[in-house]
Amino acid sequence: MTKLVIKLSLGLIKNERQASIVLLLFAIIIFLISIRIFAFGFESTKRPTPAATPTINPFLLRPQKN
Repeated sequence: MTKLVIKLSLGLIKNERQASIVLLLFAIIIFLISIRIFAFGFESTKRPTPAATPTINPFLLRPQKN
């Protein structure tokens, strides 16, 4: 992997130590992004349960508790 990073860096990364640091930083960033997505990404999809919301009976035209 380090050789590939050196090759693809267009001369910015000179040795294997620098390539290892770049790979480590990349892995840490990806890990933190995944934690952010899994921990906080699904909060907006929470909806109230059907039992908590009153239903409207179309024949009575008023809210009715389940």
